[in-house]
Parts: sequence; structure tokens; C-alpha cells
Amino acid sequence: MQEKTNKLSDVGKCTGLKINAKKTKIMRLSIKRHNRILANIKGIDEVDRFVYLGATLSKTEGAEADINRRMSLAGGNWT
Repeated sequence: MQEKTNKLSDVGKCTGLKINAKKTKIMRLSIKRHNRILANIKGIDEVDRFVYLGATLSKTEGAEADINRRMSLAGGNWT
């Protein structure tokens, strides 16, 4: 994962972009190694869930987290 992050950072630098470690998060699935990932010498935070393009992605809850979030946003009482 660190190698991919380094490559992304190098390609971005060629076009004037850089990875913002404060805004970047990672979520690992089925990975046994837990080495800290760095971007521009700063550590990237690891999370168990996040929202991407309106969908909730969760390491442990699967699709249930997304369904619950969407139902709460709709404001309805779904029981």
C-alpha cells in the first residue's frame, strides 16, 4: 500500500498536485500487516467507515451501514 501511495504522490507532483494527508483516509480490508501509510512524510489516518459519493462504506457493517444512513437521511421511520 505504501508503494502505491508513493507512486500516486510522484505522479501527482509531476502535474503540480500533492496528497493532503489531513484529508486522506484509508480503510484496509483483509490485510494482516498494519504498517502506517505515509504521504508527504505525514501519516494517513485509518478508518473503519466513511462516506464516498453518497454511499457509506464500512469495514464491519457492510451494506447495513449504508442502508441505515440513507434511511435516516430520508427522515422516515423504517421499522
